[in-house]
Amino acid sequence: MSCYFIVTIDMDQPDKLEIYQEYVRKVKPIVEQYGGEYLVRTNQIQEVFGGWHPDKVLVLRFKDREAFDVWYHSKEYAEIKDLRTQSVTSKGILVEGV
Repeated sequence: MSCYFIVTIDMDQPDKLEIYQEYVRKVKPIVEQYGGEYLVRTNQIQEVFGGWHPDKVLVLRFKDREAFDVWYHSKEYAEIKDLRTQSVTSKGILVEGV
């Protein structure tokens, strides 16, 4: 069953934008190397309800939970993950479904 990784990004450290941009450049090929596919990568966000105002939203699809876990715990991703945590506030959830 497909697995979707939904991430919100808050760009609350503008002085660290270059660090985040480095993360973005490096993460995409790693995601794709492990079979992940970007379905959504946007900062074009319209709040509908609930006071939710992220600066960026991403939705990635993996073929199943195992594929996600292999990517998320990979050596390659571990080497760059700190670039994200140092430069933005992010939240992520994992959902499975069709």
